[in-house]
Amino acid sequence: MANAELGATGGNGTFSYLAGTRTRDALRPGMIQKMLQSITDMPGQIGHVLAQQPSEARLLSFVLLSDVFFALAWSIEASVAPSPVVSALIGGDLVLFLMVALIFRTTLVYALALAVGAGMRLLGFEGSVRETRIGVLWGSLVAAPIGFVIAMAAVVVNVMRGGSSEAGFDAVQMLPMWIGFVPFLWFVAKGAAAANRSDKSLQIFGVLGLGAVALALVLRVLAA
Repeated sequence: MANAELGATGGNGTFSYLAGTRTRDALRPGMIQKMLQSITDMPGQIGHVLAQQPSEARLLSFVLLSDVFFALAWSIEASVAPSPVVSALIGGDLVLFLMVALIFRTTLVYALALAVGAGMRLLGFEGSVRETRIGVLWGSLVAAPIGFVIAMAAVVVNVMRGGSSEAGFDAVQMLPMWIGFVPFLWFVAKGAAAANRSDKSLQIFGVLGLGAVALALVLRVLAA
């Protein structure tokens, strides 16, 4: 009788409860903990996310939360120790730059998620386009704090520069920003692979890396 009053775990993992008892939702780890767990167990965390069947609003929150790390990194760099390159990119209005950059970044992440989902579906992977898209968006969120830490390394480099103008130093200073793309592509690849119940994350990462390099070269040629 006592067990019946306390409730038991059901087949769907939820707790039956009387007034005042906690549901499994209250026991779930926080978002930050889930992101940390995804670093070592992406398939497990992607499985949980897929099982929740997140709405489009929920998926958008993944992207917007990753945008927060992006905006914070640029804001700190622009305020504490802006490099000549960063100053040229931002211009005189940081708020306007961040608004445009966040809109562009959000659109780019969604476009990447759709392209990866469609591509993997065409290649015969197990997951649907939506499942792969969820994996990509979650992977981009997991990578965001790591990208933030790397971006802060650029700030440290600029502070150490101390106003000197050594030849080639700007290129070294921008290196952490370029390195920040590596964890982004890696966790996007891991998320996409996990959503498809595949162990080919390294191959997916390679394809994404080649695509990023090709896109960078095209943009460089167009800007010349």
